[in-house]
Amino acid sequence: MFCLYKLSRFEKIDDKYNYEQIENWAENFFFNLLNMFNAFFVHIELAEVVLRMEAIPFTELVVEQLENENEEVIKIASNKVEELATLEIDFMKSYLD
Repeated sequence: MFCLYKLSRFEKIDDKYNYEQIENWAENFFFNLLNMFNAFFVHIELAEVVLRMEAIPFTELVVEQLENENEEVIKIASNKVEELATLEIDFMKSYLD
């Protein structure tokens, strides 16, 4: 009989995930994506960039990266990435007004 133990990349303190560590991962993940997107977005108009950013399935990308993690970890990371994406998109929209 095999006993599989799921290892997490995030530590637990007193049986609770390290929230700050998960948020740091989410911030790094988001800004790495943003750096990659910038290489493509630099060649198109800002209005088009906003439309394309709004179409990116950020939550799905997080879920894919954290597929072996606990649902709680995925939720924390997804919420942080969505928050950052919303802030970035709103910032870009402010230049369109």
